[in-house]
Amino acid sequence: MKSDTVFYSIFVVTVLAMRMEVFLFPQRKLIVSGAIIHHFWIGVLFIFFALLVPKRYTGLRIGIFSVGSGLAADELMYIVLGGRTVSEYWSLYSVSGAVVLTAIIFTIRKWLIRKII
Repeated sequence: MKSDTVFYSIFVVTVLAMRMEVFLFPQRKLIVSGAIIHHFWIGVLFIFFALLVPKRYTGLRIGIFSVGSGLAADELMYIVLGGRTVSEYWSLYSVSGAVVLTAIIFTIRKWLIRKII
């Protein structure tokens, strides 16, 4: 399977898995020192970590980068709009933002893969 197809498949599964997780467990939150850590920030850390993985581990790099990108893209619009509640996470703007970002990632997936491998 092509690298860009693997990347995009993992990306989409990550977005869908996070949406399902928030739907099934809306009250579950990661709280550190009183601050809620959104999965967007975990995604940013995954992206950063993926770029630190040596290039010879292409599959691992793509996998970590895909998961991180999916986590970040899923919640980006929610954070930009200042979302604070689960109902805002499921708002038309948040869901539309995730769909639009998924479409954008689809169109630039080959360019992204060339940059990370």
